[in-house]
Amino acid sequence: MYNMRKLFRIPSISGINRRKHTKKMLKILNKESARFNTILDIGSGIKNWSYLFPQDANYQTVDLREDLGATHVGDFFKLNFPLKYNLVIGTEIIEHLPNPNHFFERSNKLLEENGLLLISFPFLFKIHPDPNDYYRFTLQGIEEQSKDYFEIVDSIHHGNKTQLIWETLVDGKLLYPFKLLNYLFAKIDYSNKHFPLGYVVVLKKKGIKVPK
Repeated sequence: MYNMRKLFRIPSISGINRRKHTKKMLKILNKESARFNTILDIGSGIKNWSYLFPQDANYQTVDLREDLGATHVGDFFKLNFPLKYNLVIGTEIIEHLPNPNHFFERSNKLLEENGLLLISFPFLFKIHPDPNDYYRFTLQGIEEQSKDYFEIVDSIHHGNKTQLIWETLVDGKLLYPFKLLNYLFAKIDYSNKHFPLGYVVVLKKKGIKVPK
């Protein structure tokens, strides 16, 4: 059974807004092109994005946990996948990988020539092992890590000083009930490029034009 504490925990402002922006970005991509009929969602967990795609789309998921009903259970870097995909989604995983460059290499090989990769990740956020926590990337950092395989075609950064201060104040067991106000503070969503809480980024293979 899925960990009930994780299921009902109060999400961070960072998590609330990054999920909102990821949903927004996926809707934009779907509107611009109807080519996403094969999708691979890496580290999908209990909440994936399948509801944003047509019912006849081949939406496949990958997770290490056997109890989440993933299409593929195991290590993303060791599994054999039966096809190539139009879209690969990797939300909230890049900071947990010891070698992010390998992630971009693997994703590149799994994508069709006109495929896209969407990732999301925190920047100003506490250490959160799952099972490990290695990095915090800026947009330039992701560009450097992926440069051999991808080009960035779109990105969203979110967060500001107000949200950062609030998240720092309520972190911990004593003030945990006040985290219910995270949903309110998440609405103060003006972005500050010098104090981003996180990013959502879309990448394409080099030399491939993205249909409009």
